[in-house]
Amino acid sequence: MMRRSDVLILLAALGGAVSCEGGSIHFYTCEDPCKTCSDPCSDCPGGECVPLPAFGWEGPGLLWMGNELEAPRCPDHAPQLAYEGHAGLDASVQCAACACGEPACALPTGITASTLPVCPNDGPGAVLTPLDAPPGWDGSCVALPPVQASPLASVSTAPLEVTPCAPIEVPVPQIALHSDWSTFARACRGNPPAMCRDRNKYCAPTSEPPPSGFQQCLFKDGDQPMCPPDYPERHVLYQGFSDTRACTPCACAPPSVSQCVALVQYYEDTACIMELGLAHPTNDAAACSTIPGAAMLGSMDAALVTDHPGACAPLGGEPVGEATPIGPSTFCCLPPRSP
Repeated sequence: MMRRSDVLILLAALGGAVSCEGGSIHFYTCEDPCKTCSDPCSDCPGGECVPLPAFGWEGPGLLWMGNELEAPRCPDHAPQLAYEGHAGLDASVQCAACACGEPACALPTGITASTLPVCPNDGPGAVLTPLDAPPGWDGSCVALPPVQASPLASVSTAPLEVTPCAPIEVPVPQIALHSDWSTFARACRGNPPAMCRDRNKYCAPTSEPPPSGFQQCLFKDGDQPMCPPDYPERHVLYQGFSDTRACTPCACAPPSVSQCVALVQYYEDTACIMELGLAHPTNDAAACSTIPGAAMLGSMDAALVTDHPGACAPLGGEPVGEATPIGPSTFCCLPPRSP
């Protein structure tokens, strides 16, 4: 007589199984599975059968994408962290605004005595004697090296200078290099996949919640333009980015619409008392004065009579360069499950 255990083994071999209801024994085929306990006919217990990866692709594995603060850890049935990356790089640049300081009309310092009694006084045969004022002259009385009366016939004064504008960088913000990713990605793996009864499919860790948001995906290094037909949803993720962003330095254009006129007076004595002559140089032109015969040049003073140095247009403060994602990987996925 066949023992009870032998009967069960035989039935199992024929495709039957035992249900768990009420402690009694019920037999069924895999076409009519048990409804109250784990299905012993499943070829992927605790997982799901998914299409085989195309040649050259790795996987399948579970991929989650979203806000990094909300990213779940790898699920217990796929505990191996396989990949972390990002997508959606926002790399804006905000440069500091540039401005310019004010230019200034500067008194002339180039003074030249000449033996010619006409202006301009640097023509043929002229003997010139430089009598320059000190650097940064403020126009106050300054004694000059004595020039004998016999060679002194005229004095020329160089044009006024308009000092350039100094660039000003608005201090807030100096420069803002904003770098952020809109999407964080985490890929997880379980045990090596096994074959399903359908030889075109693998048994992979399930993407069914919890946790929600995981998809079954294949993986390949690089930015792959096409996905395998069985995994149509393409995502390109990156490991980081290279950054050449910067701002051009601030600068100023030359002063424009400048009007500078000075009154320069020459004196025979060294204390600016005995007037000898005067000149009105501008920022556009020198001035020349003849000197009465037998006079000596001993001092001079000056003052601005027109002081409109104009303004300078700011230059620079423009963003240059870029942030470029690097280290691409392509994930091709099955459509996500509904939560």
